[in-house]
This record gives sequence, C-alpha cells and structure tokens, in this order.
Amino acid sequence: MGEFEIKETTDDHGRICDELLHLLPLWFGIESAIQQYVLDVERMPTFVAYLEGRSLGFVSLNLRNQWTTEIHVIAIHPQFHRRGIGRNLLAV
Repeated sequence: MGEFEIKETTDDHGRICDELLHLLPLWFGIESAIQQYVLDVERMPTFVAYLEGRSLGFVSLNLRNQWTTEIHVIAIHPQFHRRGIGRNLLAV
C-alpha cells in the first residue's frame, strides 16, 4: 500500500459514510442506524484517509463545547484494517 493522506472534507461526508458503513455489517448492520449516521455526519467535521483518490476510512467528530469533542463514528474499509489508518485519523 502506498502512502495515504488525511484531509478534512467539506463535502461528500454522507456518501463516504454510507459506502464504508455498508462494508462493515458486523459493526453497522442496522440500515436505519446507517442512514442516521449519514445524516449526522453531514453537519460534523469529518476527516478522510485517501489513497490515490479512494476513501479508505473516515472519522466524524461531534463538537460538544469548547472543551469536549466526541468521536461520533469512525470506519475503515475492511481491506485496509490493521494498517494504521484509524490510528492516524485519531491523531488529527
């Protein structure tokens, strides 16, 4: 695998979320929950790991107040698990 880059997205949050969560049915197997995540991430800061224009994973953050941020949802493409993508997304 080449070098991936992490960028904050300004659009396409929902599509990326939808694609990746559908690839992870053991963790995200309830369709109504996936659709709620898709709606939620549209209004949240979202960082995406890309490799040659392909989305490998993302993290969406829920900014509670000036001191508190929560990870709302994080997902990594199953073909790219155990390669440090999630760890790098959390370090942003």
